[in-house]
Parts: sequence; C-alpha cells; structure tokens
Amino acid sequence: MASPFQWEIISEYAPLFVEGTWMTIKAAVLCVIAGTLIGLVLGVGRIAEARHGPAKYLLRYGVQYPVRFYVSFFRGTPLFVQILLIHFALMPLLINPNGGLLVSGDLARELRSTYGAFMSAVLAISLNSGAYVSEIFRAGIQSIDRGQTEAARSLGMTYMKALRKVVLPQGTTWFDGASGEQFSHLPLCWTLSHGS
Repeated sequence: MASPFQWEIISEYAPLFVEGTWMTIKAAVLCVIAGTLIGLVLGVGRIAEARHGPAKYLLRYGVQYPVRFYVSFFRGTPLFVQILLIHFALMPLLINPNGGLLVSGDLARELRSTYGAFMSAVLAISLNSGAYVSEIFRAGIQSIDRGQTEAARSLGMTYMKALRKVVLPQGTTWFDGASGEQFSHLPLCWTLSHGS
C-alpha cells in the first residue's frame, strides 16, 4: 500500500527548507551575541550607583531610570508588536534612501530591499533578548556578597575594575543555565518575524 504522504513535495521544496534553517541559525547566533552584549551593558547600568555628589544624580536619572524604562518596555510589550514597531517605524528612520539617520541613498535602498526584514527582525529580537538578559546579569551581580566588592575596593581597585575582575566572574557562573532558557526561545521568536 502506498504512503499517503507525498514525499515529492518535500523534495521539491527542500532547498527552501535548508535556506530557512540556515537563516534561522544565522539570526539566532546574531541575536544571542547582540542580546548578551546589550544585556550586560543594561544589567551593569541598572545597578550603577554613586553615593555622593553629582554623579549620584547623573547615574540615577541618566542611567538607571532609562534602563528601567527600556527593560519595562521590552519585557512588557509583545514581541510581535516590537517587531512591527522596529520594521515600520525605526528602520525607516535609520535606513532610508531619502535621508536616513544611519544610511541613505542607493546603499539604503539596496539594504532595505535585500536585508530589510532580516535586519528588522534581528534588531527587534536582540533588543528584546537584551532586556531579559539584563535582568539575568543584574540578579547575578546582586547575588554576590557586598563584602567581595568592598574587599576589592580596599585593595585599591576602582569600582569598574572590581566589577570586571571580582564581581562579574562570580556573578556570571550561573549565567549559562539562566540564559540557556532565554536563548532557547530565539528560534521560536524568529518564527514571529516571518508573520510580520
């Protein structure tokens, strides 16, 4: 008895399946790298503080509050809405043949027609992932006992050096497990971008 499944359809579209799989892998790798870097910067920015002087207010109002707004926005809105906002509102501002902020002219026309949807999706998913990863970094950094930082500071390290040499290496030891779950959703998020 013949199989009711029609394998010839699969073989006919096999190159498209391979191309789609390869594009998903490229996008996932780009989003993991960008999301991790964005998350690290935002996570450190979220806990940045100074105890005295004008730096206290500069860090609070110029760094902490914008980071909180960013994280709240990207964690509080649906990813599909973010993809649409970035594709139809942000990307035309940045890459536009008629005076884009980053790229304009013929190069912008070529980028938009060839890679427009891909760039929008990678940017949206990276920004979204960065918001979630920033909370992972923030939690990891805050889980380290304050005595570790104070000991590093008493040895003459600056705050940034203590953060880089003492706090971050300890705070990111459990990053693999927590971020693994976040990054395992990236291929699923990529399917949302094909719906826009």
